Amino acid sequence: MSSTAVRIPLGLAQMMTARDALETVKQINEEIKARRKPPGIDDVVQLVAKEFGVRPTMILRSRSRHEPLATARFVAIALCLEFTLVHALEVAAWFGRERSLTSYARIKVKDREETEPEFKAKLAALRAKLEVM
Repeated sequence: MSSTAVRIPLGLAQMMTARDALETVKQINEEIKARRKPPGIDDVVQLVAKEFGVRPTMILRSRSRHEPLATARFVAIALCLEFTLVHALEVAAWFGRERSLTSYARIKVKDREETEPEFKAKLAALRAKLEVM
């Protein structure tokens, strides 16, 4: 990913106060964020698979309920709902599941995040990576 540098002409920079400069930078950052395309389901699945040490195809198609696959699947579904612009029905279809599983996955991930600090840290790292995609 490349960073976007914004150059402010020297004369303008001298006339700006620090507060004005900060506001300008904030506005530019918001514009960049608004232009950024959200990650797709494939992006989320690839990232989660790598983090949990499973194959992406296993997350998407396996019927296994064993760890770490089930957790990876739930995390991928929850993050897809959070970061992609895809409706829960489409996410469920992508994973070959019923729509109700998307709600269940979101609840289970939230519960584990609230009770397990290590899991919360892993999710935070995944979210940070998805925010810059």
